[in-house]
Amino acid sequence: MEKGKTVRKKLFLDTNIIISGLFFKGNESKLLLLSVELYTSDTIVFELKEVVTQKFKSLKIESKRIAFKETERALMDFKIVKEKEYAIIKKVIFPKLWKLV
Repeated sequence: MEKGKTVRKKLFLDTNIIISGLFFKGNESKLLLLSVELYTSDTIVFELKEVVTQKFKSLKIESKRIAFKETERALMDFKIVKEKEYAIIKKVIFPKLWKLV
């Protein structure tokens, strides 16, 4: 690392954390406001859209449109990795992190 260069922390979020962070107050919403690099996978993005569709299916059209728009707006802050890369993260990095906890 270059001298004087700061490293931003990276945070990989799954569907449940993103949904909770977007639509409810709590720790999950605080995660979305941190000054970190946010990551998720393309598969999680697909799942996220499915969950929003299911969770808000009883809402009127305008409310659904707002929920989808907020989801899309939030995803603009994320770096989205391909499922193949995510599989490597899950297999190699996550187990090492759990050993540290």
